Amino acid sequence: AEYHSRWVVQQLRQHFDLTIFTTTAQDYITWEEIYPPGEDEIDGVKIRRFPVPEQRDLDEFNDYSAWIYNNPHRRVDEERWLRLQGPYCPEMIEAIREERNNFDGFLFFTYLYYTTVKGLEEVAHKSILLPTAHDEQAIRLEMFREVFESPKGYLMNTNEERRFVYEMFGTESKPHAL
Repeated sequence: AEYHSRWVVQQLRQHFDLTIFTTTAQDYITWEEIYPPGEDEIDGVKIRRFPVPEQRDLDEFNDYSAWIYNNPHRRVDEERWLRLQGPYCPEMIEAIREERNNFDGFLFFTYLYYTTVKGLEEVAHKSILLPTAHDEQAIRLEMFREVFESPKGYLMNTNEERRFVYEMFGTESKPHAL
C-alpha cells in the first residue's frame, strides 16, 4: 500500500497541488515514530507528518482481535479495536477537520486504519477511498459498513476487489475507477 500510494502521488502531482497527511511512523506493526513531526517537501509535494502517541502492542492487539472477531460486541468495542489497530493519530484528524475547506478533495488509502476511518468521518462528502479490500475478518466489523458507504467514490485495484466490495457493502451506485 505504501508503494502504491507513492506511485499514485507521482501520477497526480503532475496535475494537482497535493498535500500528504501522514504519520511519523514507518512500521505498521508498531507505529514507532521514525520521522520528525511537521512539514516537509519531497519531489514538489508537501508532506505533513503527525505524531502517533500510542505505539501498537501487538500481543494486546492480536488478543483483542481474536476476541472481537469471535464474540458479540458493541460499537465501543470496535472503537477500541480501531485505536489498538492504529495508527492512533488524533492530531491528523484534527488537522483534517480544521483544514477541510482548504482542499478540493481527499484520497484515503486502505480502509483498515484509524486515520482512514476517522478522516472519512470528517470529509466523506469530498473523498475517494482506495480501500485495498480483501476477504478478511476485520472487514466484517460493523464500523466498516459506514466506511464503505461514506466516500463519494472509489479507486479499486482489481475487478475482484470491486466485486468483493460491491457484494459486501452494496456500493454499485458509487463512482469508481480501476
